[in-house]
Amino acid sequence: MKNAPNNPSRRRALAGAGALGLQAVLQRIAFAQGGRPRTDVVTVLYRREQDSAPPRLDPVVQSATLALEDEFLQQGLRVVQPTAETYKVMDAGPGVIVTFASDAGFSVVFQAYRNLRPVPGQEAGIAEVRLQARVFVGRNILVAAEGRGQMFTQLQEGQREFGERRALDLAAKKAAKEFVAQATGKLRSLTAEQLQEMLAPPQLVSGSAALPTSTILAPSPPPPVAAPAPTPAQAPAPTSTQAPAPAAPVAVAGGALPALEAPTQRWALIIGVVDYAPVRQRTGSECSDLPGVANDLQQYEQMMLDAGTPRSNILVLKNEKATTSDITLALKQLVAKVGPNDMVGVFLSGHGAGGSLEFSPSGYGMPILSDFNWKTPALLDFWQLQALCMALPCQQVLWVIDTCHSGNAVRNLVTVEVGAGKVQAQANVAGPDAVRVSQAVRDQKHFAVVTASSSKEVSYDGVFTSRFTNALRASKGKQPVEEILRAKVGPDVVQYSRQICSKRKCEEPQQTPTFGYSGQGNLIRL
Repeated sequence: MKNAPNNPSRRRALAGAGALGLQAVLQRIAFAQGGRPRTDVVTVLYRREQDSAPPRLDPVVQSATLALEDEFLQQGLRVVQPTAETYKVMDAGPGVIVTFASDAGFSVVFQAYRNLRPVPGQEAGIAEVRLQARVFVGRNILVAAEGRGQMFTQLQEGQREFGERRALDLAAKKAAKEFVAQATGKLRSLTAEQLQEMLAPPQLVSGSAALPTSTILAPSPPPPVAAPAPTPAQAPAPTSTQAPAPAAPVAVAGGALPALEAPTQRWALIIGVVDYAPVRQRTGSECSDLPGVANDLQQYEQMMLDAGTPRSNILVLKNEKATTSDITLALKQLVAKVGPNDMVGVFLSGHGAGGSLEFSPSGYGMPILSDFNWKTPALLDFWQLQALCMALPCQQVLWVIDTCHSGNAVRNLVTVEVGAGKVQAQANVAGPDAVRVSQAVRDQKHFAVVTASSSKEVSYDGVFTSRFTNALRASKGKQPVEEILRAKVGPDVVQYSRQICSKRKCEEPQQTPTFGYSGQGNLIRL
């Protein structure tokens, strides 16, 4: 949370189907998508999202993978798995996101848990295996389901190792059977209209009310080792996560990206929540009000006005208007208004939830908007907002986020794309949706993300927004946003936030502004 600037405090992180029946559903999928996806194929991918889950080469994981393959084969599907080379890239990466190509049909991403509980008074135990998975149709999450299997085993001396291994193997098969029954049952319940909506590409189209849903599963990276606090002169610059692209024009097929020119028009969508009473009443959470957000919104608006943005091109969504539907409608309206040579700034200030699958389907966390509800999974998270911003038909987009854990919107990760009958991996890509980021380079779109804190940190009131907007106004468009953030805003925010944390018990020692971009987003100016 955040309070008055003279007393800053953190924004809290809120945080047994037959083959015939399944084939009938798959025919509906083919009809809904015009027959393009491979509906006779299911892609099975193991993704270790938590440290407590066993690694991919664990015998239980191997047993579960084979059991899932067998169950899907019995449903009349052909099973595709990543190649050894792809898994090698995944295992070596600092984190992994999973995206889906437009021709992806039916996919499963899972992780396994195993346990052996001794039976009191006996030389025996109960082996248990749980499979937690998400099932996708196209790019959309169909269901998050769990399969659980248990098996009794003797643990006498000399037989323990064999008994434990055999029991876990059988438990994994039971868990796979239970999970596949849930998944195929859910798939059979979909109507042709629902399938068509799920298979639609995640983009904004003027007049369409459809929302893209998250297709990313990302493990939380290990917490960084805190270094000794530097002197003010040694305060580090903000973290920068970028695609493999220098500041100079990027070489792409057909030539190099042109140098950035001043946009024809500038537009701004400014979003913030001050009054969290509706969220408290709806959820029973301790989601405090954020009076400082009102100042954030005013500063963002003034910054855009000073940059030459007409007042008629600025929309502010505050409190009860800062909802999923209102934000989506505003972005849809921008789709119809902005030109290809325009620039759009999207600014967001409020509470933020941490980067966990508990808080959002993507695992990247989310802003706590006015319509937040624990039981409503269709709300906007950081990935979905990024996808909507990337869908704007203009050359330059700047997205600024001042919430706790906002750094989840910018990561340097390994990307795995699931397509029809194949799985491909790519390393060192910027942003939460590498497919869109790489597409931006090909389409000569320039996209930048600025966050007030890293993925593990909170955001303090009065620390980031005022420094950022003041520095941009002082620059008068002469310096790129990244340069201003790195040279002026970042070190000051780090230094001041360390002073705050030295006086209170902070989970992280500082607040670190973060930057990410695609195309030549690092050259965007205001």
